[in-house]
Amino acid sequence: MLAKEMGLLAVGTVSIDGTKIDASASKIKTVRYDRAKALREKLAADIAALTAQAEAADASDEIDPQALPEEIARREVLRAKLDAAVARLEEAAKAEYDAQLPEYQSKNAAYDEKAKNRKQRGMEKVKTEWKLIVLAYNCKRLAKLGAIA
Repeated sequence: MLAKEMGLLAVGTVSIDGTKIDASASKIKTVRYDRAKALREKLAADIAALTAQAEAADASDEIDPQALPEEIARREVLRAKLDAAVARLEEAAKAEYDAQLPEYQSKNAAYDEKAKNRKQRGMEKVKTEWKLIVLAYNCKRLAKLGAIA
């Protein structure tokens, strides 16, 4: 999805005729959100390193065999595309969250309302009944033992 947002992947119509083809997922074209953040940091570090290397080459008045300005420009363009794609994904996730929040809150409120109306369970509910049962049991035992006439 991130590769599609960056423009590295084109999705179109696929026709299947029964041919079996092994899948080959490319790590370059499929990037998870957490991996995209790591790539952004790596690109920033690479750009800084290449910039420092270019400045050192400029200071020494040597001919630049690596064409550093083009490489720096290429990485900056890639970083800009990655930043834009991540921003669009974050915006889409926030919009989806905002759309689902009212439904979640209404369901949560309905659940809480149901919980208030549920019958209570446990000892608190049957405390007086339990006392009567225990009293009757004790009276029965005392009568059996002959203590009560």
